[in-house]
Amino acid sequence: MPIVDIGSGLGSNVLAALKTGARVIAIDMSDEHLEEIRSKAAKEHNGAQGANEGDKMAERLETRWGQLPDKVPLEAESVSGIMCAQVLHFLNPDDVVTSFRNFAHWLAPGGVLVVLVCSHYQKLCYGIPGKVAAIDAATEKDPEGFHGFTPAGKSSQEMFDAMLESVPAEVRAAVPGRSQQFQTFAPPQLRAVAIKCGLEVDLVEFADGRLSNYPVFLYGEKEEERGREQVVLVARKPRM
Repeated sequence: MPIVDIGSGLGSNVLAALKTGARVIAIDMSDEHLEEIRSKAAKEHNGAQGANEGDKMAERLETRWGQLPDKVPLEAESVSGIMCAQVLHFLNPDDVVTSFRNFAHWLAPGGVLVVLVCSHYQKLCYGIPGKVAAIDAATEKDPEGFHGFTPAGKSSQEMFDAMLESVPAEVRAAVPGRSQQFQTFAPPQLRAVAIKCGLEVDLVEFADGRLSNYPVFLYGEKEEERGREQVVLVARKPRM
């Protein structure tokens, strides 16, 4: 049974999974990104030392156009694992919940979901006076609320434009157009959404942005601000 990377971008996670021998479905809303992933998979194999002609990476790769929350071409219980990294911050709260319901629907029993998202402890939020403190206060009062959501408007677009100016050209190419909204997350919130949608949570915690291939723009300006720029969630679909 394959695993799927939803919002594959330029394919870093897809290629890493293929190198383990997995069958991978790459899903993205850009046909250009999917073509680049196919090209990279073929080149990675051709350039690998000791590559096995009977196990070509490109032959274990399938690409499909799709877009969260509900334009994703997957059948019920059809994949053993789902990776969704740095995608959910482009959705509104209702679409995040719908995405999690769909994750649970697409996973086979026992299948694993890995989600990586932006937290509010990163440069974009620190750049808006009072935003980090306001989200902290709201989260303490209501841990499960969507307090990091910035709806369509000037502040959201300014955050997004600042992000595009801060990231390397290769990462910028993977960002899906001009954003109309932006969202950050906290661990209790992701835990609540996952459980609400029928998943069992194995791990949810803040993560260091420097561990990802995505977030040059996330780094805190000060050392004491670093280490919580992202949130990682690992959950699974119950077997019964």
